[in-house]
Amino acid sequence: MLYDNRFEIRKGIKNHERHNAILQAAYDTVDRMATIFGDLTFGELLTQPFSEWIPAVVHNIHLASTYGLVGEPDEVISLLDRVVKAHGNESFRSMAATLSEEGAKLSRDIYAPIYKLWFYHGIRLPEFCRYYEENEKVLKGIDGVVEHAADLTYRTIYTLPRLKELKTAGMALRSASDLFIIYLPPGNGLCCSCSIDGCICTSGRSSNWCTQFDATTCASGSTTCIGNSPIR
Repeated sequence: MLYDNRFEIRKGIKNHERHNAILQAAYDTVDRMATIFGDLTFGELLTQPFSEWIPAVVHNIHLASTYGLVGEPDEVISLLDRVVKAHGNESFRSMAATLSEEGAKLSRDIYAPIYKLWFYHGIRLPEFCRYYEENEKVLKGIDGVVEHAADLTYRTIYTLPRLKELKTAGMALRSASDLFIIYLPPGNGLCCSCSIDGCICTSGRSSNWCTQFDATTCASGSTTCIGNSPIR
């Protein structure tokens, strides 16, 4: 799970240096998530006990700090350690199942660290609330990722070529992002345009997202251009 090769999403984004501060923060968050979680799959992240995967990412938190992606690594590690000490034998999936039952009580030792990791450090982990009906939606979202995108990681969703076989996985991940289970960036105004020469990212609508896998291939998760680009 340790990486010497630095992940930088901007390498695959056309004219990224001209993009606004909101997108720059999103690119940093993509890099942060990919660096910290390394080759930990979404299936492992969501179903392994906290006591298994959290110790394995500690090195990567320090690595992300050296890249300027984590400002307070010791605090991040302390927050994750709080989760392990209180719920080490649990997983996000098992907690979602428990909290989906009427009358279940949300532990502050899971709510508070997850809240602080996102709002203070920009690290997204599945978020629960005090309403079991909402946690049922989270459980459904987690199960969707486990069923359709379990083998993908925060790296491979940006480093695999765009394939039809990954469409269902992409939909499951997008639904999970909407439920605050995983992090996906907002649109960067680029879409994937294909010709006989290959596929490239070009100007699209503000809600579109596109990154390049290589010079003639869009990366997984890229939006297809529909009709003519509105920007020339």
